[in-house]
Amino acid sequence: MDSKNIIGIVVIVVVVVILGYFLFSRGKNNDGSYYQSPGSQIPLDSSANGNTNANGNSNVPSKATDVTIKNMAFGPAQVTVQKGATVKWTNQDSVVHTVTSDDNKFTSSGNLSNGGSYQFTFNTPGTYAYHCVLHPNMKGAVVVQ
Repeated sequence: MDSKNIIGIVVIVVVVVILGYFLFSRGKNNDGSYYQSPGSQIPLDSSANGNTNANGNSNVPSKATDVTIKNMAFGPAQVTVQKGATVKWTNQDSVVHTVTSDDNKFTSSGNLSNGGSYQFTFNTPGTYAYHCVLHPNMKGAVVVQ
């Protein structure tokens, strides 16, 4: 093998390693929970998105949950809470977003600028799908037990 072939192979290996890193690390917040990537589907299994309650226990409904709006996504994309729980969304993006019910089952937020937040208390069990009106690929869901 000559040096050009060896260099070509090394370049290919490096590119594959870098692509692999981005594919497998994409979708996680700094705390290890997953966020909704634009255009992707919402997982219905809350264990797939790192959902935890206030005590850090996964898959346990909580009385209060925070959702971060960051990187053009809701994170986590799906949360599971107890009946009577309050969910608070906080926009950490530099652009305006909304939290808008897909089927008007809960009051929508209106425009949220950077640092803005919105909260809603869910008193009836069910699944509440929502999206950002300004960025329709951003989707989320609140499951109330």
